[in-house]
Amino acid sequence: MRTAVQLGINGYGVLGRLPEHDLPAALDLLETSGGHAAEIMSNLAADPMAVSTLAQRRTTVAAVHLFVNEISTLDERRRWTDVLAGLRCSNLVLSGFGMEQTVNGYRELARTLSSLVDEFAANEQRVYYHCHDSELQRLEDQQVRGVDVLVAEATGLRLVIDTYWAMAAGLDPATEIIEYRDLSGYYHLKDGTRTGGAEFGNGDLDVASCLSAMFESPVDWVVLEQDTSSPDPAGLFARFSALVASHQPGANA
Repeated sequence: MRTAVQLGINGYGVLGRLPEHDLPAALDLLETSGGHAAEIMSNLAADPMAVSTLAQRRTTVAAVHLFVNEISTLDERRRWTDVLAGLRCSNLVLSGFGMEQTVNGYRELARTLSSLVDEFAANEQRVYYHCHDSELQRLEDQQVRGVDVLVAEATGLRLVIDTYWAMAAGLDPATEIIEYRDLSGYYHLKDGTRTGGAEFGNGDLDVASCLSAMFESPVDWVVLEQDTSSPDPAGLFARFSALVASHQPGANA
């Protein structure tokens, strides 16, 4: 199991715009505050200088995180396959973008994801789908959720369960973690309230129950995500590390 921090897009994330303005400084902070890896959002991954910096420093990249519409053409798929290979990264995380909230809309998305799973598997790279609240809610006039259509029809697809978005969907995040644990192992640990995101540890998320649920099965990655920059990222990273470590099997033996 490894921990990582999401380096966001357009100022989004724990470190705000620091990764975009001074990526080496952001990476130094991750390394000196717990040895965390990085999950790289699309704006950084699309920047050749940023990719070069990550590769030269041999930074561990948990995943490259894109929106589905950023990988729609054959040339884009080839380019992102090469980016992952250059970063020695085996995980591609995708978020939906503007899909129709119907069974047919999710079936169409599932077909796209299935082809991506097959193409990236040829390079020993895995495709994960990041669930927001819309994927976790029942579709109108249906007894099925979008995520279940994807799981049923996109063979080989894996899931990223995001604790905040499960909570935003009116669900218990720990229950969602357990339900999809055989398809995940990659989690976004994100806090929040009913009105939006919050500094990790200051929201309504039951962090302990989420971590306990995660570690009922093998875990590959636990990624810290936050909407806004932290006034004390080093302290936040230390708290994050301690909480995750305290819930690993055998931690209290």
